[in-house]
Amino acid sequence: MPSKLDSTVELRIYKVQLEEKSFFVVQRAFQDFASDPKYDTGKGAMKFIFAIGSQENGRFQVLYWKDDIEDENEQVLGTIHLKSGRDFLITTISDPESQIFHVYGMRNGKLSLVYSGGGSSC
Repeated sequence: MPSKLDSTVELRIYKVQLEEKSFFVVQRAFQDFASDPKYDTGKGAMKFIFAIGSQENGRFQVLYWKDDIEDENEQVLGTIHLKSGRDFLITTISDPESQIFHVYGMRNGKLSLVYSGGGSSC
């Protein structure tokens, strides 16, 4: 992982299937801990976490790690399965001023961000 976790408290792990490949989404979202003092790590409030990874050959590989964890809170909304066989993971990112949607899907056999949109007009 790019940096050491402040704590494993209130982490949520989701397993999602996108086009016959399994991925794990790890998140700590705002509603999980908000500003509750019981979650204070002694170094300030815990940080948002959002990552997507996969497990291959017994090893967990991080494929996406959200860097902006100070203001932006990315959370899983769900998955969409199309009749064509394509699957997509839908997330929402909220910050004090806007809301953005991310759509992750498979492109050339690899997980990628296929859409990012929204903003203050949502």
